[in-house]
Amino acid sequence: MDGQDPVQRADIDRIINPLKTNMPEAGDLGFEAIQQLGNPVPLLVQNDGKECLQLWLEPLGRTTG
Repeated sequence: MDGQDPVQRADIDRIINPLKTNMPEAGDLGFEAIQQLGNPVPLLVQNDGKECLQLWLEPLGRTTG
């Protein structure tokens, strides 16, 4: 273990594992990678990874610079 709190790790895995199941080729699921999509709008979903989940992300308020 890398010294991370096991409870915190379990919470992270609970979120990341369904993403890995539904998007196996997505690559980086880190905060910075998601932030590069633009201004993601929070969206409440419930999915344990057993069913396919499709989300359409539209960059809102994205600035070019």
